[in-house]
Amino acid sequence: NLKEGKHADVQLLIDATDVNNARVIKNGFFALTQAYEVKEGLPHVTPQVVPHLRLWFNPGRKESLHIVPGAIALVTWIFPALLSAFAMVREKEQGTILQLYASSITAFELILGKAIAYFCVGFAESMLVVAEGMAVFGITFVGNPFAFLFCTVLYVASG
Repeated sequence: NLKEGKHADVQLLIDATDVNNARVIKNGFFALTQAYEVKEGLPHVTPQVVPHLRLWFNPGRKESLHIVPGAIALVTWIFPALLSAFAMVREKEQGTILQLYASSITAFELILGKAIAYFCVGFAESMLVVAEGMAVFGITFVGNPFAFLFCTVLYVASG
């Protein structure tokens, strides 16, 4: 169609969730269309293949919309378990765990006491990271905040 001077449509859909990969794909598409024009001997005065971009998802190309919620989930998942593991190791290194073994508390009570303390720390950390994401990166909260809090409690407890 292009050799005959007719209009030809080509559609390329790019997922812009990862902005860097979207740019690479877009630039590759531009290079491919230019190489096609050269190969087919189309005139170079104006490009015969003109891509029109329409961003349906992530139109502002803000990576923080995707990275910050992932960071929130990562902090909520890893840090409470990591902190409680460090606490147990520290007690073993300092020898205070022997005092806990000799005390009248059961192993379940020991673990429960540690878990509750670090659950509270983990939940507070999660809320702090959410507040920071909203204040610093301009992430808006969409949805039911009570459902979010309930799911955050479950998520921290499962970690």
